[in-house]
Amino acid sequence: MKRFYLTSFLVSALIPCIWAQVWAPIGAKWTYGTISTTTGTISYTEWISASDTVLNNFSYYRIERQGHAIDGDYSDHFFTREDDNIIWVYNDSSGTFSKLFDFSKTNGDWWTTEFGGCYFEMKVLDTRLDTLQGISSKSMKIEYRGLDTTKTPGIMWANRLVGGMERPLPQFDYHCNNVVPDNEAYTGIRCYQDTAVGLWKMDTTLSCDYATVGIEDISYGDEPVIYPNPFRDEFVLILSGHSEHQVTVSDVTGHVIRQVEIKGPINRIVVEGPSGLYFIQVRNLGSNEGFKDRIFKMIKL
Repeated sequence: MKRFYLTSFLVSALIPCIWAQVWAPIGAKWTYGTISTTTGTISYTEWISASDTVLNNFSYYRIERQGHAIDGDYSDHFFTREDDNIIWVYNDSSGTFSKLFDFSKTNGDWWTTEFGGCYFEMKVLDTRLDTLQGISSKSMKIEYRGLDTTKTPGIMWANRLVGGMERPLPQFDYHCNNVVPDNEAYTGIRCYQDTAVGLWKMDTTLSCDYATVGIEDISYGDEPVIYPNPFRDEFVLILSGHSEHQVTVSDVTGHVIRQVEIKGPINRIVVEGPSGLYFIQVRNLGSNEGFKDRIFKMIKL
């Protein structure tokens, strides 16, 4: 089954171990995938190094969000700088600086990050060198957790983030007790771009700015809404009420791939099969309730 892998904002693999590249130069852009956790709708948002400024006698880059807001975003901007292999982030509320990433650390080392009034312990599990556009970069596998929560730590290595936190920076959704949003979330970084490395696409052959819910997104009043998602092995079916329904998934030859009975307003249904066109029949099993059946179609890539 296809799965999304979450990635860390300002990914470590973009940071040259020799620090020849300017950190977050003006114009640098990070494109993140987003997903609605209720409908499965896929979209994107961008974070761009928009300008520089001076804060407490230090030069900082202002990183701004351009695109729709994501639940859990701490703000639509923040300030960051690089100094002696350390990436610092500026805390607006306290006027203080905090380590975001410390690339001077090695295996077993740790540091504490403070952001938005909460604190996080970052421990380096291992390091390695990656190459991006001919530039050698140091990447770190990091275990981190909020100091005020018992949530399972997340794991970040190279340019991937997986595990308990389940959210990448810049969302900082692991700030303040790991509050998890219930509507939209980041799925991970798709692309990074600046004048030094050019365009770097992470684990995707698709365009950086694709946004889709599939071939059809149909609503029939009080009847069901289906959100096919061509980039996952599942689709979301939203029903009105709690009556029982039978869902049948077939390929173009009419062969039934899966048939399930469901009850409830929001349902995620897995489609196991190769890429291609699929037909989905939704049948209301209640004899006196509205429609009898409806057929949708979707593309799975």
